[in-house]
Amino acid sequence: GILLGPIGSMDVTDFYYDRKASCSGATYSPDCDTLRHLLRTEWREQGLDFKGFAHSHPNHFARLSPGDLRYIRRLLAINPEDDYFVAPIVIPPEFRLVPWMVLRDPQCPPVPCVLQVI
Repeated sequence: GILLGPIGSMDVTDFYYDRKASCSGATYSPDCDTLRHLLRTEWREQGLDFKGFAHSHPNHFARLSPGDLRYIRRLLAINPEDDYFVAPIVIPPEFRLVPWMVLRDPQCPPVPCVLQVI
């Protein structure tokens, strides 16, 4: 699903479950048309901006995959106003959340994050 938070803040405050996404055991392809529409017509009016996505990985794999990184880097390239992308991984059997952040600079590796639930 999609992570949202206040415009101008690094906080993630909202989650949108992407019901129409195309998913398999190893892929997540968001429903871009619906997400773009909601961003333009609802979320921005509420002061929210897109921060990233949460997704699951099979087999306890707690790092971003090369495919994740390619996709995230592509999104950062076409959204020059974004300096980072939040991409926590859910490990289903344990329901463990492993938070990651990818910075705009392609030379920087993904950064493990601290998850603070308030």
